[in-house]
Amino acid sequence: MIAALLVAGALGTWEAGAAAGFGFVADEPALLATPWAGARWGRFGIALQAPLRFGDDGLRAEDWDEPADAGRVVRFLRFGDEADPVAARAGVIARRTLGQGTLVRRYHNGTDDDHARVGLDGHARGERWAFDAFSDQLLGPPVIAARGTVHVLPPLALGATFAGDTAAPEALDGRIDDTGAFEAKRVFLPAYGADVSATLGAREAFVLTTYVEVNRVDEGDVGVHVGVQAWAAGGEDWRFTVRAEYLHAGEGYDWAWFDTAYLVTRLGGPRSLPAAEGGRGGLEVTYADAATVGAEYADATGARRGDLSAWVEVPTEDAAFTAFYARRGAGTSLGSLLDVEESLAAAAARRRLSGPWWLGATLARVWRVERLEDDRGALRPFTEAALTLEAAFGL
Repeated sequence: MIAALLVAGALGTWEAGAAAGFGFVADEPALLATPWAGARWGRFGIALQAPLRFGDDGLRAEDWDEPADAGRVVRFLRFGDEADPVAARAGVIARRTLGQGTLVRRYHNGTDDDHARVGLDGHARGERWAFDAFSDQLLGPPVIAARGTVHVLPPLALGATFAGDTAAPEALDGRIDDTGAFEAKRVFLPAYGADVSATLGAREAFVLTTYVEVNRVDEGDVGVHVGVQAWAAGGEDWRFTVRAEYLHAGEGYDWAWFDTAYLVTRLGGPRSLPAAEGGRGGLEVTYADAATVGAEYADATGARRGDLSAWVEVPTEDAAFTAFYARRGAGTSLGSLLDVEESLAAAAARRRLSGPWWLGATLARVWRVERLEDDRGALRPFTEAALTLEAAFGL
């Protein structure tokens, strides 16, 4: 695999490397090894890998016990780049938001690590229209989403968003199968919405967007979002984005259903809220188009429900740091929102030591299905960590 990519890369550019280290997975010590190689020719690129984790009994069986786990070998496969009119990428889908994020917000397909997903994400854009879509799984039943936007007049745009889980679990009773997944009736769970927005301002200095969105999840009542988002430049390097939103949630409606933690929260069974009024607010600060810090809070007071999320992204040529925190479905008190035991959170750092050598570290609060007795399982949190040394070479 690696040799073939290096030979093919002779016609373009290539890169290869290997990482090795030690960590804890599901409270068990593990040795880690990941060789990888990639090549790129013009707008096409591919990279493959072999992520191996070894425990007391050898190669960790849970990583390779179902057909979809074959997707772990795909580091990425891509055509074009984010700035291109047409582009597509296969691999991990992370931080994916559609529209204003009222249905699909910072979605991640890698939070359920025992059940790997390799997704496909793409977009097509014209002068007055845009279309985005993704399928979070190519080797099994996926979560799918798509959005179309049309700019009717210079300030006015119309949008429509659709998302759905093609295998949402229903009526969980604790039984699990041979792969450690909950056995349950699987149903199609759709969500869809329409919106209108108006955008004013000079794109280089200040942009103000107002919007109204009407959504529905499955057969519940509608949810209505009315909000404003402002983007402003502070000098040459600073960028500030502020959001304020009013929310009306009809009975059965839950906002940002497909979010960072969705693949975990769906294992808790169907979610349904009583009718409630609430709001959402957020702030994101970017420095030099490289360092980003953001946070968002939403609540529905009638349902005594609050959500908190925060993120940090610092990519540079010789170092990188990313982190996120998500606490969904908590009470509205600060203590419940900051309860790390019940959160989904992760941090990863990577630092160049010298030449091709890199040091990496990860720390995460994840949720897995723990096997109990009598083919039963329970969803519970684990703290996982890893420390790796990597050598990366490229041309």
